[in-house]
Amino acid sequence: MLTIVNLLLPLLCIGLIGFIAARTGHFSEEHTTALARFVFNFAVPLMLLQTFAGIDLETDLPGSLLLAYYLPVLFLYFLYFFVSARASGIGRSQQTIFAFACSYGNLVLLGMPVALIVFGDRAVASVFFIIAVHTVMLFTVTTLLLELRRATGKETRSVLTSSFKGLVTNPILLGIFAGLLFGSTGAELPTVVDSLSTLMKSAVVPCSLFAVGASLAQHRISGSWIESLCVVVAKTAVLPVTVWVFSRYVFSLDPLSTAIAVFMAAQPVGVNVYIFSQNYQTGQSMVSASIVLSTILSIFSLPLLLIVLNQSLQI
Repeated sequence: MLTIVNLLLPLLCIGLIGFIAARTGHFSEEHTTALARFVFNFAVPLMLLQTFAGIDLETDLPGSLLLAYYLPVLFLYFLYFFVSARASGIGRSQQTIFAFACSYGNLVLLGMPVALIVFGDRAVASVFFIIAVHTVMLFTVTTLLLELRRATGKETRSVLTSSFKGLVTNPILLGIFAGLLFGSTGAELPTVVDSLSTLMKSAVVPCSLFAVGASLAQHRISGSWIESLCVVVAKTAVLPVTVWVFSRYVFSLDPLSTAIAVFMAAQPVGVNVYIFSQNYQTGQSMVSASIVLSTILSIFSLPLLLIVLNQSLQI
């Protein structure tokens, strides 16, 4: 438990600094928007370029594990997307962000380091591929839905054109696919590009969390608590339980693979959800509160989950 607390407290402190800066008037809403756009348009794409350029496409994919993880993720994503349309307090423009928040976890900042500490080297390949697919799939689906929503009301041809343009010009997707394309050549990134990407990657976490904290101070969240609590329950309880059912009873995974899949599914809401909500100007207050609440909850929930996994699955 101490390991998880030590990983989480610095993240919460960065958000707290952003909150105080905004609340005291030292960081305006325009500053927050600009910082979030810097992360979305520049820092994250370069981080993803570096990450996916290093993927070995010849490595065997853990197919059953990925299916056990992502079939529930996709099913719940679209379930929440359609159900949220009927929920009071969630506008049509927030449907995609709500579904994204319920499905996208903090796998890189929290899930990966803790999983590698707890499960050791035997978990490296499984964790890596879960994270790789996690980013490509959910970023792509979310971007497509947001671009389609943005083009609503136009003629069909115009909608398709606008959506396609939004996809091919999306900085995050460009970073992912440029990295995959470069990685497929087997070459290494030029030293300058690699060093630049490393510097930009180091800015993603503090800048994102600072912007989240500032957003909490700048947006009215009293009307978003119900939606935020729904997101927290969906992400930290419903998703891991569903992944456990698929892993244990549908795909009959071994105990270690099941434990890895469930643990990764139980991570708090990922900070990149806020970057999307800020970039598309929808659901910022709901997402900010969800990230903070689920991260605080994970200080207690993740250690308890590891105890249960250790006892029931005999890792």
